[in-house]
Amino acid sequence: MDWELLFDTPWWLPAGLILAGVALWVSGNNRRDRALRGMGTTSLILAVALMVVSYVVQTPVEQAEQSSRMLVRSVVSKDLARIDAILDSQAHVVVQGGDMLYANRPQVMEAIQRATDLFGIKSAIITSLTSERQGAFISVAINVLSVQSATMDQGFPTSWLLEYQQHGDQWKLWRITFLKAARLSTLDVAKQFPVLPQP
Repeated sequence: MDWELLFDTPWWLPAGLILAGVALWVSGNNRRDRALRGMGTTSLILAVALMVVSYVVQTPVEQAEQSSRMLVRSVVSKDLARIDAILDSQAHVVVQGGDMLYANRPQVMEAIQRATDLFGIKSAIITSLTSERQGAFISVAINVLSVQSATMDQGFPTSWLLEYQQHGDQWKLWRITFLKAARLSTLDVAKQFPVLPQP
C-alpha cells in the first residue's frame, strides 16, 4: 500500500469522494434506497477521514519542507538553537561545482551567525520550493529572496539545495549546496561567504 498517498492525500481524491458521496446519497434518498444512501454516507466519511489523516500526519517530505522553511526563518531571526536542531551531526556546506565551504555542524553554525551580521540580513522569503525523496534522502530545492544591508536593501535572489537524511523518525539537514545567486558567478559569490579561522 502507498502510505505516502494516505498521509499526503492529493486534493482531488477527497474532493472526488465527496462528489460521489453526495451524488449517491441524493440518488438513494430520491429512490428511497437505503443501501445507496449508505454508500454515499460511507464515501463522505472516508473523504473526511482522509483529509483528517493527511492534515494530522506529516510525511517525511513534509517534515523536510517544514524544516527548510523553518531554517530560512531561523537564519533571519538568528535562532541558533532552532538551526542546531535542524542540522545533522555531519552537516556541511558545499558550492555547486566548487569546494566544501564548511565541513561540520559547528562550522555551519558559526558561518550562519557570521553571515547574518556580515550581510546584514533583514528578511528572507522562499519564493519557490520543490522536493523529492530518493530512498533514505530527501532533497528540497529552494529559491530565497533576501533583503540585506550588503545589497542596499534590494531583494537578492539565491538558490539552494537542502538534502536531508533520516535519523530514527526524524529527518536532519545533512548537506547544504549553494547553487546560484542572482546573475552572478556562483564561485565569485561563494568567495564572499564568511571565512572561518582555522582550528
